[in-house]
Amino acid sequence: MTIATILNKYFTSIGKKIQKVFTNLPTIWPDNIKYNYPSEFQLLSVTSDYVESELLKLKSNKSAGLDKISVRMMKDAAGVIAPVLTRIINNSFLNGCFPKRWKSAKVFALFKDGERTSKDNYRPISVLPAVSKVIERIAHDQLGGYLKENSILTSTQFGFRANRSTEMALTNFTDDILKHMDNKQVTGVVYLDLKKAFDTVNHQVLMKKLKSVGVQGQTLCWFQSFLSNRSQQTIIANSLSESLKITVGVPQGSILGPLLFIIYINGVQSCLENCRMVIFADDIAMFCPASTAVELQAKLDFDLQGVMNWLRNNKLLLNVPKSKLMIIGNSRKLKEFANIQLIANDAPLERVQNFKYLGVIIDENLSWKSHIEKLQIKVSQRLGILRRIKHLLPKHARIIFVNTMITSLLDYGSLVWGDKKNKIMMDSLQVLHNKAAKLVQDRPMLSSSSDALRMLHWSTLKQRRSIRRCLYVYKSINGINDIDNTFIRNADVHGYNTRHKNDLRPMKSSTCKGLLRSNCDFIADWNLLDENIRNSSSLSNFKRAVFKFFKSI
Repeated sequence: MTIATILNKYFTSIGKKIQKVFTNLPTIWPDNIKYNYPSEFQLLSVTSDYVESELLKLKSNKSAGLDKISVRMMKDAAGVIAPVLTRIINNSFLNGCFPKRWKSAKVFALFKDGERTSKDNYRPISVLPAVSKVIERIAHDQLGGYLKENSILTSTQFGFRANRSTEMALTNFTDDILKHMDNKQVTGVVYLDLKKAFDTVNHQVLMKKLKSVGVQGQTLCWFQSFLSNRSQQTIIANSLSESLKITVGVPQGSILGPLLFIIYINGVQSCLENCRMVIFADDIAMFCPASTAVELQAKLDFDLQGVMNWLRNNKLLLNVPKSKLMIIGNSRKLKEFANIQLIANDAPLERVQNFKYLGVIIDENLSWKSHIEKLQIKVSQRLGILRRIKHLLPKHARIIFVNTMITSLLDYGSLVWGDKKNKIMMDSLQVLHNKAAKLVQDRPMLSSSSDALRMLHWSTLKQRRSIRRCLYVYKSINGINDIDNTFIRNADVHGYNTRHKNDLRPMKSSTCKGLLRSNCDFIADWNLLDENIRNSSSLSNFKRAVFKFFKSI
């Protein structure tokens, strides 16, 4: 038996093994949600021009699937292929049948870490035929548009949705916690980890969920056909395994898979009585405030049991060892909550003081100290790499290295952790950014930092954060961000013709913790802008104007 065959059997067995846990449990349709939409969802036919445009959008650097047809070849011949492909796609939608040859995946085994002889240390990377991406993209856009138009997906789901991001999820999450701290409450947070969630989606349950949101008739048959009779072959060093069927999970490497998954998990928040959720795909944070330990214990116990029941009914398995409990609040207040404990599947959840959620380390005081210390180490390591290789790179390549490997790290999540009355930590990050500017230009480390930044036309990190906050507000006010606009102008509250009537109304806080909410920083930076900048006619014009504004102050 070849290594490719061994790994292929292992990869296709992952979801089935987890599903066996639910073999003796009845399939229950747990949500009991009735949707009354004006019309059912149907996949609509498309034109040849539309299909050609989708062909041209394919990324040329993607690998060919088992059909060995490269993306580059398809794009080069898009005008010739499009009419034929259009007939295939439209007939597929009309007859409710997904082409069989497009359901076979080529799988590469990506080594993670640990022992190379252990199957557990390899991750499957699936590559589907490029042509299947076209029909999937069309179906995805039509279904996604329908879901958005009818507001079917929960507002707490931030994953795999246009104009939503991890930073939006983090802002929503941390601002709520800071609001509770401002009210002198603590927040109990349960970080839920689902075991191989995408690989264990039950097709019968998914079809019921699709039907419940308005997918009917031949379109429902099409999605059933899309999911069924799938297969994969694993390739290792030019050795191709035999083909094995995939009977559970959403197709890896597919365009529709993530959208189908968030439909599948869409009802999880409906089982909550006391808590809220912030969800990014399968990363779930369940949290609620309380004033006493008894109150918090009761609230978390009740809702965790509800979540466990929902997961069981939907044939998803909680990974208890990787799920964590955190109590967030002021240090003095936390002492009263020392004995909080939660049980899931007869095992206690580990209580942690720090947890990495959506790429940001959150601590029990929401101080961001752990995150920034880790960030300093990571950036310093990458600066060390740049220092060692800079003599091999021209200036433009050094700039690319810094932008992709360093500045992106310093920007990510800064909407939630930046400028939180932690000037010393912010200054330490700016020192690293200054070093990057000097390394790019081969300047001495003791030379002027402001000159180094000016010569590259780089903003300081504080300026970058202010620019990003203003972009967030502009997108929210103008409906670009797919999130409710919570910003209120002074003129919306009173009718006085004051100088600041078009400023955003500051948020009220009773403690300094309340002032640390990201929205407070958003409002403060936005109110600095001139009226003509705020009223920019397009996002691109606004970007240019706001960049120029913050560079000048």
